[in-house]
Amino acid sequence: MAFTDGQLLTAAELNDLANKADLDSAVTAKIDEINGYSLSAAQSADTAASNSTSAQNAVTLAQQAAAEAENSANETSATLAAAIKGSKTFADGATLTSLLDQINDGANLYYWTGAYPKTVAAGSSPGDDGYGEGYWAVVGDSVFRSELATSEGFKYTGQVASYAALKQVVPSYAGQPILLKSYYDKAATGSAKGGGKFVAVPFQSTVTEDNGSVCVVNSSWYWKRVIDYYYTPEMFGAMGDGSADDSAAINYAISAAFVAHTDQVRGDGIYSVKSQITLLSGYHDPVVSGQETRLGASLYLNIVQVDPTGWPSVPDNWWNAQAVFVPPANNEIESYKLHVNAMDCAGVASAISTTNAAINTSHLHIGFLRNFIIGYKDYLGQIFSSGMSYISGENWQDGYVGVLHGGTGNGGGNGECLQVEINWCANNRYGGVLFLDRSQYSQILGGTYDYNGQWASSLTLTNLSSSGAYDVEFGDKLTSGTHSGYALSSLMFNGVQNDSNPVLLITESANKKDGTSDYTVGDTITFGSWSATISAIALTSAVNINYFDIVISNRTADFSKCNIAATYVGGISGHNLFTNTILCANSYAVVDAINWRGLGIAGGTTSSYWYLKHLYGNSPVFEFYPTNLIIDKDVQIRNNAFYGSKGSYNAVVGTEITVMSFPAATDDLYPDYYTVLIGTSIISQYAKALIRVTTTSISIEESTLAYFKLDVSGFNLTANINGSDALITVTSRREM
Repeated sequence: MAFTDGQLLTAAELNDLANKADLDSAVTAKIDEINGYSLSAAQSADTAASNSTSAQNAVTLAQQAAAEAENSANETSATLAAAIKGSKTFADGATLTSLLDQINDGANLYYWTGAYPKTVAAGSSPGDDGYGEGYWAVVGDSVFRSELATSEGFKYTGQVASYAALKQVVPSYAGQPILLKSYYDKAATGSAKGGGKFVAVPFQSTVTEDNGSVCVVNSSWYWKRVIDYYYTPEMFGAMGDGSADDSAAINYAISAAFVAHTDQVRGDGIYSVKSQITLLSGYHDPVVSGQETRLGASLYLNIVQVDPTGWPSVPDNWWNAQAVFVPPANNEIESYKLHVNAMDCAGVASAISTTNAAINTSHLHIGFLRNFIIGYKDYLGQIFSSGMSYISGENWQDGYVGVLHGGTGNGGGNGECLQVEINWCANNRYGGVLFLDRSQYSQILGGTYDYNGQWASSLTLTNLSSSGAYDVEFGDKLTSGTHSGYALSSLMFNGVQNDSNPVLLITESANKKDGTSDYTVGDTITFGSWSATISAIALTSAVNINYFDIVISNRTADFSKCNIAATYVGGISGHNLFTNTILCANSYAVVDAINWRGLGIAGGTTSSYWYLKHLYGNSPVFEFYPTNLIIDKDVQIRNNAFYGSKGSYNAVVGTEITVMSFPAATDDLYPDYYTVLIGTSIISQYAKALIRVTTTSISIEESTLAYFKLDVSGFNLTANINGSDALITVTSRREM
């Protein structure tokens, strides 16, 4: 039996001592108590022996009492040890039916404060469910008090298994801490993501529930998440494993970061999305006075995959397909950094769009992009100017168009100074990078662009009913016979506006590379009341090395000036191309095959050619030809002769001008002879003459003329050009 202060211990008292640490101290105290009884008995026996023989009986009784006390102490220790060793264990598992059922984890005894019966799985631990009201509690408080001050103290002061459970916990005081184990109950979902620390805050009218960082309990309290560096979608309920729609969670995280001025969201998971993700940065609303103007935010996501079952289908005007990442409607954001490692748009979505909004001075990066409609779009529907941003990626393939950039068309809006660098932009259905109207000063900084536009063709047109700058634009639907297609450019006049034979890039019904076009030479093509005749068709070709990798179609020369400095480009088409700087490698053998103006470099087996057009205007700064070089309009090197040292003149057809005057010879017996060379800015117009000078006059002894008439008047040589108006360059050398 067991006793204390001479009284038997009840079963309830034994339970109160069931914590092993408490049992050890209780047993030690009991043994000390019994030893005290033994010492008193021995002292009494000695006293009795010294005073009376009759005290012998008292000694005997005391010794019997001491022996009985020692036996009782041993029995108490054994009983309490058995209570520990014989209890139910987490290792073995058990089913608990009431508060009296306790279970041992090898160190402490626990009881369940939630609903009964409680089934404990073999090999589990108290931490699997959690601690606190509704979960596990330790029998006795010695361990509780010792661990309360440690970093694990949250398991005692408050821990909840899910965000839903957190909303049911009413705080006791401001600043009260609580630990959210995971956003969803792990027992129900298997997910242990999205947890974190919260503190209690008195409710304010400006506070709203955001499903992850502000957990409103009632009209008096809310729990506020403690953020060290950044928010994650998992904090707002994202599964991050591709199994569920994470769109709302990502948007909640962005909104919370924006409100908290943390402005940074990071996610390492695989995020399935069924709706758009709105990018928030400091932005300006022209309607609402005092709107937020803070700038700068970032969103980093590992993998994003569009769930086609929840995404709008691709419309017939596919460029209006819904995009995943967008700025707020009717607003503009600036200094934003979007970084997505990989993205699959499932053939139904564009990746980024600024339609009815704008993104400026931002860096938008998608590393691996597949099955998209448009990778980056800021063309049609734009209400703000959008530009000065940097679009980058590693590998963009199998989309419709990589980049669609410009204003609104028809002279409205701007989309200038965009920088593009995609390491490999290829095999996109209708084109690689399309710099359309109002895309002025944009750049391609590097990357390879090839095999794009295999579902498109280039139509050369004649007999135009009108040739206005905006008669046909991107997105217009044209019809020819039984076929129809969408314009991928405005009318492109071979790099010179208002040329009589424009080119139009148009969609085909399928991949037509080295095949047969939907359209037929000689047929009429129409758009509304506008019409033209198809005089030639160019398809993409692996044989002729022709692709629509880069298209530059700015309508006016002053608003173009794009800079193309790519690693490799398979083909460039456009309008006003002479205003652009184009420097990129290609596989053409001779300069005449390069289908762009600007700076092109090509060569055959024994020679190299440079083809440079002026950055502003329709004539070259340098033009290299096999037999001559034109330099800056005023000076020419032609057939081993230097032209222009004696000056230059603007010549008009039918108007005679003096091109050179000669000094009189000093002796008629020895006349002077000069070779005069006259070149023009038009290669086919030139003149060469041998001039004889005497003391009284000059005469033309020999001449080679092309669209020129030469004459003399006194000591002056005159010229009358009969080809085209041109700049004349004149030089001479004295022969004798």
